[in-house]
Formats: sequence, structure tokens, C-alpha cells
Amino acid sequence: MELINVNCLLTILELLEKRSYTTKFEVRGAVLVSLRTKHRFLVGEVDLVQSYQFKNHSDSNERSFLYVLETKDHEKGTLSNGYKTSSDLATSSFVHKLIQTSK
Repeated sequence: MELINVNCLLTILELLEKRSYTTKFEVRGAVLVSLRTKHRFLVGEVDLVQSYQFKNHSDSNERSFLYVLETKDHEKGTLSNGYKTSSDLATSSFVHKLIQTSK
């Protein structure tokens, strides 16, 4: 996973949108939900394309993660999560399972 300065987050998102990664996803319970289409996906129905880690210049403990995803029906987009106390446990669990199945 690449560690990138927070200032680059917008640049990365713009680049991804140009590559058709336009859907925003969130995790609800144990499923990934497209905020655009409302489709729901299990871990085995999603591919992790790329992941990024962003850090804040003023606080190195303040980080966030951006996951680039593609679903079984070719919906492309991103999922974000915080770090440590700002992370969402359901999202962390989903991503952990996704990484394990990708190996």
C-alpha cells in the first residue's frame, strides 16, 4: 500500500474518476453497498484494484485509506476508511476479508 500525503487525495480521486471509478461505496453490516445504484455485494463479488494510504502533515497518526474497487457487474468506484479510532469496524472487517480472498 502506497503512503501518500493528504494533499494528493483530490488528485488521486480526479484521476480515478477519469478512469471511470465514479461510484462511492460504503459497507453496511457485512456487505458493500453502491451509493449510486444501491446494489449490494458480498466480499467474493468485489475485486480490490488498488489501495492508498494518506497521512496528515501535522499529525502522522491521522491517516485515511482509499480502496479502489470493481464489482462483479463491473461497477467501479472507491471506498474510504479512517485509521485507528476514526476507522469504521465494518469497513475494516470487509476490507480485511477482501484482502484475504485476493491472495
